[in-house]
Amino acid sequence: MKIDLTKFEIPNIDSWRNQVLKEVKDENALAYKNEIENIDIDISAKNNNQPSHASFNSKKDWDILSSFVIYDSLESNASILKCLEHGANHIYIDLNRIIPKWGILFKDVLIDILHITISFHNKQQIDSFKAFLKKEHEANFTICIDPFDLEPVDAFLETSVSFSIDGFSVEQIGASTNQQLSLILLCGDWVLQKCKNPNRIKFQIGVGSDFLIEVSKTRALKWLWQHILSKNNYVQKDLYILGITGWTNKSIKDPHMNLLRQTTEGLSAICGGVSGLLIHSAGELTKNGSKWFDRRMSLNISHILKEESFLSKVSDPLNGAYVVEMLTHQIIHNSWDTFLDLQENTLEEIKTTYTANIKMIRDLRINNFLNGEKQLLGINIFKHKTDSSEEEWELTPSYLNFSYLIYENLQEK
Repeated sequence: MKIDLTKFEIPNIDSWRNQVLKEVKDENALAYKNEIENIDIDISAKNNNQPSHASFNSKKDWDILSSFVIYDSLESNASILKCLEHGANHIYIDLNRIIPKWGILFKDVLIDILHITISFHNKQQIDSFKAFLKKEHEANFTICIDPFDLEPVDAFLETSVSFSIDGFSVEQIGASTNQQLSLILLCGDWVLQKCKNPNRIKFQIGVGSDFLIEVSKTRALKWLWQHILSKNNYVQKDLYILGITGWTNKSIKDPHMNLLRQTTEGLSAICGGVSGLLIHSAGELTKNGSKWFDRRMSLNISHILKEESFLSKVSDPLNGAYVVEMLTHQIIHNSWDTFLDLQENTLEEIKTTYTANIKMIRDLRINNFLNGEKQLLGINIFKHKTDSSEEEWELTPSYLNFSYLIYENLQEK
């Protein structure tokens, strides 16, 4: 059957708007306001001059990550090898507080071709790793950088390792999108002045549950970093952004709902254009930790999105989508204004300001959840009935003296 597309007329925007408002019987139905993200747009307001923020990245595919908190080098090695056998091609290592036996940890791990990111917690760990690291392997390692602690940058400045600016931690304690982006842009600018090489700088961001906001956030970060590079007369072909899903909206009592949330969050990160995707399981923050099934499911989400949804075949799929471009534009302006406001401040002044501002946004998120404005299936509505003796949140991390914001913890209190 042949479809005659000439019979379809482009709808008049005013007619469309009037019909929508008539059907929903709400004069504010086409207005989107988000107090937390400082966003206020009319999705029906046609602007022929609306700019497009197309991605400058040429890479369409993304790395599939598995993360490991190291307590025992031998056990962690076995877990790493198992995840690699099931499709992971990038390893994220959190050293906790131990100094691992590097030879055992990386036994049979092809560190000459794999991408490995490491989060250090003290100078002794850094010194131990530098003694282990060979020159020919440096380019395959990335060091996680806390925006308020640049010591690892100085320690590895004379090597060729990369630096990944951490925006995940600040997102997990409740920061808004513009707070997250402006902070890692500030840190990225500082690191750029030190290493003089933009190709050594990467970013890792938290991926939340608001699909269009998350897509737009990643796109905004790409545009903002390109803007900073142009101001410094640098050019970077591809920017590496690691998207990390966290625990804020996850439930240890409803694992099936977690899979749905992890999938949509991963989808938003990919549509935004991340270079790597790390999906944490809720079990990582419980006493017994993640089970193999949880790790396998996290890996399979990327496999499905690649091999069945074919998202690795397209670049910036939402480029030109009017609402996404509007959101990207607002996030860029909000983040850039915050960046400029704090650019001349000292590190301690920035830390003090950010801590106070994040507390306001965090409190707003908590209040919205407790008063029912923020609704999460299985957590504060349609709760999943389960035995109270099952798993509990026991290993909640903290950052800037705030524990990670996990709504299910609030509900139980």
